[in-house]
Amino acid sequence: MSRTELPVIWRHFLRARRQAVIALGAAIITFAGVNSAYADDYSVALRNSSGSNLAILNFIDDGDDFHVWDMRADGHGVRAYVERFYAERWHFFATKYNGGGANSYTVINDVDVLSAFAHRMRICTVDGSGDENPNQCSNWKSFTEVG
Repeated sequence: MSRTELPVIWRHFLRARRQAVIALGAAIITFAGVNSAYADDYSVALRNSSGSNLAILNFIDDGDDFHVWDMRADGHGVRAYVERFYAERWHFFATKYNGGGANSYTVINDVDVLSAFAHRMRICTVDGSGDENPNQCSNWKSFTEVG
């Protein structure tokens, strides 16, 4: 190989490498975009002061289920609250009590979460299924299902 051929070969190598990097970047962006359309699961947690989970509320897009988890044996049950936004304000959508004890869950599965509406959810500790004054609550977690 002569010295004059090296720059031509080098240019071809650099061009091929640049095209490969561009193709890989496009593939990553495409893959991430496809997966994000199916990543409609959301969670909100109520934690104690040391950061341990007291309760967790999970929304599972596949089936429009809400899993209401009580994580601690602390003498409290938990209640999930879900609201839907329409007519310029938040409205009751669903609620469920779980008094099953530590590491138990129950499911809200008789709802249809529609992509046309924003929703929000939170989970609270309560003292029994009739308690209308929660002890502690997570922050509201807002979400919109991808249609």
